[in-house]
Amino acid sequence: MKNPKAALDAFNAPDPAPGQAPAVREITLGMAGILEAIGSPLYDGRPPAAIGGWAPTLYALTRDAAESRRILAAGGRERFEACAQAWADALPIGTARRLIGEVTAALQRLGAVSPDDGGGDGEGGAEGNASAAGPTAG
Repeated sequence: MKNPKAALDAFNAPDPAPGQAPAVREITLGMAGILEAIGSPLYDGRPPAAIGGWAPTLYALTRDAAESRRILAAGGRERFEACAQAWADALPIGTARRLIGEVTAALQRLGAVSPDDGGGDGEGGAEGNASAAGPTAG
């Protein structure tokens, strides 16, 4: 790895639940900001186009948003992606598949409470039309 500090960050990153396999956190407003900052396609409500595109998104969604903000503040998106890749290098594919399933379920829960893009109830504006307020996480 080119950046030993990024590898050390990934190695030292605490598991969300020590002693257990990683689990996906709910997509909150703070987490949506992280997804936006790392350029996750989930920020626009779509899955990554390639399997490699899941690493930064899964890395972000399996840890506290404050930890992700610290990594971003220390080295930007490039450092975050290096940490995510170091983490993903040790992630078994079966665990990754489970996490992707949990992300899909979280997106469905988010979609169930997000406003319609079409404003089908006749109301306009930011409250009746999600596109008026900008992109959403789901």
